[in-house]
Amino acid sequence: MRVVLCILSLILIASAASTAFALTTNAVERPNILVSLLSDVDKFSAGDTFRVGLKLVPDDEWHVYWRNPGDSGMPVSISWTLPEGVTAGDFHWPMPHKIPFGIFTNYGYENEVILPSTFKVAENFSGEAVEIVGHATWLVCREQCIPGDAEIRFSLPLAEKSVPADEAAQIAHYLEKEPKKLGLLSGSIEAGDKMTMELFAAIPAFKQAKHIEFFPVNESLFDASAEAKMFWKNNLVRITQNKSDSFMSMPENVGGVLVVDHKQAWEFSFDQPGK
Repeated sequence: MRVVLCILSLILIASAASTAFALTTNAVERPNILVSLLSDVDKFSAGDTFRVGLKLVPDDEWHVYWRNPGDSGMPVSISWTLPEGVTAGDFHWPMPHKIPFGIFTNYGYENEVILPSTFKVAENFSGEAVEIVGHATWLVCREQCIPGDAEIRFSLPLAEKSVPADEAAQIAHYLEKEPKKLGLLSGSIEAGDKMTMELFAAIPAFKQAKHIEFFPVNESLFDASAEAKMFWKNNLVRITQNKSDSFMSMPENVGGVLVVDHKQAWEFSFDQPGK
């Protein structure tokens, strides 16, 4: 009788786990991470623009990487297979945070992140539905790193008018974390004993700032594990930080993200004269 009860208990537990997993639409389980695709519409119409988010949920104390992973790592990426008349843009990257990793400092996300992409549908799109297929790759790390990938797909039906999805709020939450574009009146960078960058913004974005954190977009410029010396006043920001050990030469375009008081993020870029 005890054996029978144990078997029945295991069946009930397995059934409950299967049901819970099924409630996460298009979820794929990989070592130390759960990955899925979310859409902000349940139905779309020709000529529409909508967003699809790649949702990554690492296990506790594990993390995935931003577009510039920092001292080590590999950014999350996705390639799309889409029907004619449908195009997808790059990720809208939410502002990252710094993650100590042994002697290194990395840039990325712990717990959960959604990386939205903007999809556009042609006015003359024909068909009953659009099948969206994404092949995602990532590196999930804690004390060790595990590369992963998954092909995730779903189909959205065509309608006369688009219908918002329940997941729209989740995607909107991470879109709000995307850095705003910061217009520059000037930007410069010099590679001496240290890397020195100076920015003069078109607006006094730093007038009330109490803390600013810098995340370079370019890899192999700054030593992510070295502390940045920050100076700011009104429109001006000056950043002094050690050069990356792998620094070779200046790129044509230099960019980065400034996170002000842990809540407002600004993204900037400028071209190098003579490059």
